[in-house]
Amino acid sequence: QSAPKPGSQTQATTPGVALPPARRSPQGMRCGEGTATRSQGVYTGTWENDTKSGTGVCVYSSGTCYKGEWVEGKRHGHGFCDATDGSTYVGEWNNDSQHGNGLRIDTDGQYEGEWREGSESGHGRGVNVKGNQYEGEWKAGKKSGHMVCMYGKNDSRYEGNYRAGLRHGLGTNTFSDGSCYEGGFLDGKRHGQGTHTDAEGRLYVGEWRDQKRHGYGTMTYATGDIYEGQWSDGKREGWGVLTRTDGRSYEGGWKMGKKHGIVTYTDTHGVSEQEWENGRQIR
Repeated sequence: QSAPKPGSQTQATTPGVALPPARRSPQGMRCGEGTATRSQGVYTGTWENDTKSGTGVCVYSSGTCYKGEWVEGKRHGHGFCDATDGSTYVGEWNNDSQHGNGLRIDTDGQYEGEWREGSESGHGRGVNVKGNQYEGEWKAGKKSGHMVCMYGKNDSRYEGNYRAGLRHGLGTNTFSDGSCYEGGFLDGKRHGQGTHTDAEGRLYVGEWRDQKRHGYGTMTYATGDIYEGQWSDGKREGWGVLTRTDGRSYEGGWKMGKKHGIVTYTDTHGVSEQEWENGRQIR
């Protein structure tokens, strides 16, 4: 016969009902309903073969309180736990750990979904105190796998992959100002191939490293000008070609975002060679 669910009005679990000490079998083992005090705390509920088994309430010496189902002395089945750290969990347990479906509320927010061996694992939904919302896959208490995130502070949205709590793999991040990044992430930062449109109307398609444009890429500016070439630390660096909307173009070296070195200049009059230093033409 299955044990009653927590909250059912049995003598063992009804608040305010004092039970006598658990009776003992001829072999000296506790059995039936009763109360026992041990070093770990006070348990009131049903016993079998001297172990908690069935439904009961345990107030631990730490102050944590568990009310629910037990099997062979361990929390197992459905139960409610109010911990001294301010957290509350209600849901399924297995072998003394949160396991199955459950809801946890603590000072950081709440999580509702699947659990495994005491931590969030599987599909679930979380909300933190900032109003940020997360729904997707979790592993060992961290976001891991496909996830959809809504951020309350700036109305931004991320949909993509996570690993060990950080954006990792392919994802799309959109913002309320109209800017958007779609591409690769590594350990929480833009990395690899990606496309970014910013609020000013600029479009960059190319390589990223550590959240910055780095490697080879093409930037189309709101004016229509186009730069194609190398980038470093978010700036034009190395070889590149800048083509203006009026047909003029500069092909050559760049340093810290400025023309630098020998540049081939093309306009309606033809092709010429120029020399630049830190954005200033010297020849």
